[in-house]
Amino acid sequence: MVMGGLAAQSLAQNAASFRPSATSQSGQFVVSRHGGATHPTIVSALTTQAQCLELEPTLLVVSCERIRQALDRELGLTAPWQGRIHVLLRPAQGAEDAITLTAEKFRDGWAYRLSLPEVVAPHRLMRAVVEAILLEVANRHHAGRSAEIPPWLAIGLAERLLALAGPELLFPPPRLRVGALTLSPSTVTSRPPDPLAQARAQLREHAPLTLQDLSWPTEADFTGDTAAGYRASAHLFVVELLRLRDGPASLRALLEELPRHYNWQTSFLKAFPLHFQQLRDVEKWWAVQVVYLSGRDLAHTWSVAESWRKLDAVRRVPALVRPTADALPEATAEIPLATVIRDWDFVRQTAALRAQIQQLELLRQRVAPELLPLADAYRRVLAEYLDQRNKTGMVLAQRGVARPGHGQLIRDTLRRLAELDQQLAQYQPEEPTPTAEAKPAASTPRR
Repeated sequence: MVMGGLAAQSLAQNAASFRPSATSQSGQFVVSRHGGATHPTIVSALTTQAQCLELEPTLLVVSCERIRQALDRELGLTAPWQGRIHVLLRPAQGAEDAITLTAEKFRDGWAYRLSLPEVVAPHRLMRAVVEAILLEVANRHHAGRSAEIPPWLAIGLAERLLALAGPELLFPPPRLRVGALTLSPSTVTSRPPDPLAQARAQLREHAPLTLQDLSWPTEADFTGDTAAGYRASAHLFVVELLRLRDGPASLRALLEELPRHYNWQTSFLKAFPLHFQQLRDVEKWWAVQVVYLSGRDLAHTWSVAESWRKLDAVRRVPALVRPTADALPEATAEIPLATVIRDWDFVRQTAALRAQIQQLELLRQRVAPELLPLADAYRRVLAEYLDQRNKTGMVLAQRGVARPGHGQLIRDTLRRLAELDQQLAQYQPEEPTPTAEAKPAASTPRR
């Protein structure tokens, strides 16, 4: 199956025409070059007009190692690699030459073959190497079928690494002669002012893709007119997943779940249980992120006073109030979290608390640094309460009455919330006091 220039082929196909050239320091990457060579005219045309990189084995293994190390840092991966990745360089014919990735199972584990043209665009090279690494990570503990990496995950992480440290990870062969040395000068910014600036600018000009679009890309999303928009949306989608409280751990769980299911959506929901119960939750969450990311500066945070007001509002759940049991709702009231946990029934309580958890996830991205630990603590208390309650099968049979043995969980949760409320109260802004010069506004006499 071909998807965005990545296809499956036999590992033995044309193996004799490649000769080993370089091995990475860790031994995971082995780069081999085809017996032929790309015509100099093609190299010149691609590197100047199409902004492509000419690949050289001894430099490519360094890039592959650096990409793996950067990916390990982003996802918190610590286990050693288990599957060797063979990178095959072949003569280039054009800017959109196919890139093929193969996974094959042997008695002693998996082996991978990545076939690349000798001249390739940086974003295509990064995506190919990232996808190969992710596939190796996903297949480490599974002897059955190979995992299928979601296209948005490989592309999003590739764009993330390019935005953070592209020149440090991918670099062309040296061209400048200085005495006996051949150098390739480059300028590297130690800390990008806004790694998402290009992606957000792209989404201001073109509508961001929906979750459905990210899930089922077309060929145009890889090589056509919509490719830049797909990369920008995938980039922001992955970054926002990483920004979740346990984002890197959840993405690691996703990789582990992928070989166990035939569609990544099932794996995704199993990997993010505290954030999303169904795909509709993911769609709603992504829609909110798009509003923030495409229209606001990520460096912006609320003031301490505004952050306090946002967190204070989350401590109460809006609910319709009935004057009598058999009457229709007439007004909306704000119910404290303690009342929801202590008195509400199972179904209403779960829905209300999950909504507050999602709201806290959104707030933590804009809350002032001083209040960020409190936002995370509120979210953690609610999430752990729901998790423990579901594990023990607790159901509120009647209003205010819990099954025996579960009262301690409720009391502990209410105590923890009360402690957080006391900490939050320390940041409550003072009401402005009128100055001596201030005069009351003149009243209008009644007629």
